[in-house]
Amino acid sequence: MKVFNGSETTACTGGDEFGLLLPATLNEPLTESLTALRAAMGVPIMVDGLRLSPSVSVGAALLDHANGPSEALRMAHVALQAAKRSRAGGLAVFDTSQDREACRLHRLKRDLVEALEKDELFVLYQPILDADGRPVAAEALARWTQPTQGAIPPDVFIPLAESGGCIHQLGLQVMRRVCRDLAAMRADGLSIQRIAVNLSAHQLAEPDLVSSLRAIVEQSGLQPGDIEVELTESAAMSEDGRSQRPLMELHAEGFPLAIDDFGDSPCGAVLLDTMLTLAGRLNLMSVCEGVETAAQFEQLRSRGCNLYQGYLFGKPMPVGSLRELLSVFPKSSREPTVDLCESNC
Repeated sequence: MKVFNGSETTACTGGDEFGLLLPATLNEPLTESLTALRAAMGVPIMVDGLRLSPSVSVGAALLDHANGPSEALRMAHVALQAAKRSRAGGLAVFDTSQDREACRLHRLKRDLVEALEKDELFVLYQPILDADGRPVAAEALARWTQPTQGAIPPDVFIPLAESGGCIHQLGLQVMRRVCRDLAAMRADGLSIQRIAVNLSAHQLAEPDLVSSLRAIVEQSGLQPGDIEVELTESAAMSEDGRSQRPLMELHAEGFPLAIDDFGDSPCGAVLLDTMLTLAGRLNLMSVCEGVETAAQFEQLRSRGCNLYQGYLFGKPMPVGSLRELLSVFPKSSREPTVDLCESNC
């Protein structure tokens, strides 16, 4: 790999992070040089017969903007975190707005820890309907309202919980709330087959994950089959294979497993038919999320989709609103399904 002319100084700064000290007299603008670096480091490589495609993020800082080497490294690291958060390129050069954003996120992380200690997060439910328009399940969605900043989006506070080491605590709190709500609905004669709860890939590394989930469910008077565990396709298919054992244990306990965001891209007719056919041949239930129009619903129903979720049927709602929705429908005698394959179409 040859990107620079040999005038750079390279060092490992820890873990999977490396530092480059580059001269100010590059032949190309800094961003062009760093883009070339990312492209060179992202070239697929073969390791023990496996083809691996590295993912590289780059943060940079100019020394003339820093008060010494330590400050320059700090600024470059702030830019690196901004590059990782960015959805456009994975490359960032430090500016003061990133510093302000880093401070804001640090304060948010501190507030999130406090909110978890006070059990201040809450849960909304988005209904899942069958082809007859009957609500048969729901997805539980964690929400957080910070006192001074208002509602904090999940795509902000979930990564904060993961990087701050409190995602397992958050996940267990959501599970307790969901089990209490589901048990109360069942006690009042409301019919709902199961509720889906999202699981972070970070939680799969927790040694007490399976035992904790089982204990929460049993303490609520429910069965593992009443709670569906959802995780993303990337989490379920981790390259190191570490997710396999906890998933097998969850399945053995009786928790239904769902692959969330499977096929997370705009679906053409061919891809849609392929995924639905695959789910059918594997005897899996398919849930299409993001259904917003009656035309989409009819198209999916004609193609054999099993279950539907989206704003056409209801936005995420408090448990009281879900109870009102369920009260309209008589109790169903249909047995719940075993596995679920999701597709965002």
